[in-house]
Amino acid sequence: MQLDVKIPGLTRQQLSEALVSARGGIDHVLDKMAVMRDRPREEFKPSVPVLESMRLDAYKRQALFRAGGMHAKTVEAETGVKITHEDDAHVSLFAPNKQRLEDAKALIAELLSETDEVTFAFGQMISAEVVELQERGALLQLP
Repeated sequence: MQLDVKIPGLTRQQLSEALVSARGGIDHVLDKMAVMRDRPREEFKPSVPVLESMRLDAYKRQALFRAGGMHAKTVEAETGVKITHEDDAHVSLFAPNKQRLEDAKALIAELLSETDEVTFAFGQMISAEVVELQERGALLQLP
């Protein structure tokens, strides 16, 4: 509640009566609101924007954002869902509505289903066949 008093000579009694009357009005409105909705909505309207965090393994996150974010841009273009990095294990999906979010999650799953899980550990020694030597490195055939 806010009160801006500019009338000189307003007594404490008048101020007290005005605040009691205002409180009664506020309570009346809140009671009417409580009758209509006594608890928060369990589900929002279909048109409400949605933000969700999605866990992705490192190899899948790399596949989603490789080549200048090729797959991420595809998802954004086809569904209108904005994809951003949260941390090393999560990405954020911001969608205009719940249906678009579900469409984006399905498309991400489809695009990343082609990505095989990498079973190599960091620092692990692996035998591989050298297929081609290039100026910038070597191409290897992994087992």
